[in-house]
Amino acid sequence: MTAPSPSLQRHYSTPELARLARVQTVTIRTVLYRKGNFLGLTPAVKLPNGRLLWNADDVDRLVTPREAQ
Repeated sequence: MTAPSPSLQRHYSTPELARLARVQTVTIRTVLYRKGNFLGLTPAVKLPNGRLLWNADDVDRLVTPREAQ
């Protein structure tokens, strides 16, 4: 079985990631610019308009408490 194509994977926008991580969107963009990642996450897709999409599975793992996993 092959991995699903990127267009079929779930993604979060940067504002959605910010809401889930309880930070401002500017924080995500600043940390990404300075370190190349945000809490170990890198954008899965950069759209032609410059917006970033983040892999939903990675974000969910990041924001879900350990005891709930």
